[in-house]
Amino acid sequence: LFPEGTLRLLDPAAASARLGEVTDRAGLDQPGALSLDPRRVLQAWCRAPSAARIQSLEPTDGGWRLSGPSEPQIFRTVILATGADLRHLWPAAPILPVRGQVSWVAAPDPETPRAAGWGGYLAPMAGGFLFGATFRRGEVSTDLTDEDHQANLDSLAKARPALAASLAGAALGGRARVRATTRDHLPLAGAVPEAPGLFVLGGLGSRGLTWAPLLGEHVAARATGGPSPLPGDLAALVDPARRSAA
Repeated sequence: LFPEGTLRLLDPAAASARLGEVTDRAGLDQPGALSLDPRRVLQAWCRAPSAARIQSLEPTDGGWRLSGPSEPQIFRTVILATGADLRHLWPAAPILPVRGQVSWVAAPDPETPRAAGWGGYLAPMAGGFLFGATFRRGEVSTDLTDEDHQANLDSLAKARPALAASLAGAALGGRARVRATTRDHLPLAGAVPEAPGLFVLGGLGSRGLTWAPLLGEHVAARATGGPSPLPGDLAALVDPARRSAA
């Protein structure tokens, strides 16, 4: 599935050299893999968007009435892409919340460890590195907790024990947010059932930046009547009306 050289199988000795500490695990190396700054990607995708807080969404003749702090407005077509807040405007949305907290630590650039994944993950960032993340099903709090920092350290210790030990007593930063997941772990991309003119892009879980560009094109095509980039069988898998999403 991949061009020659894209992935390399590493035995434990090679994996140890790759990580910079001894491991008894084999692994896969992706020599050409890159990291990205999500904030800069979103800025490139969404140049100068207009914003307003929507309090309610109601069907009306010829479209949907969006009510907010100013006068209500009516739109013929509405696309919901509000992540874990999807139920605020679509109460029947088959969304399951999963809280996640990532931890990070400041470190001089020459000492920043290389990226790695093992179920958890470690990724370099400007001035340090981040690692995580937790999965707390049914939780919606976005407050940072010492419990989740410790869970991330415990996960890091499974793959990078020496690095994890070096962080004892270190000041950890972090961020917590809520993922929107579905029962079958597939996203919702298409028309909202029994709601003409209402579409949704949601349920992306922890794969938002991976899935959103392609599925965004698919939802836009459904909303405008244009050709979708997805073949029919894949479009059916992400159709919000599928039974397994409920």
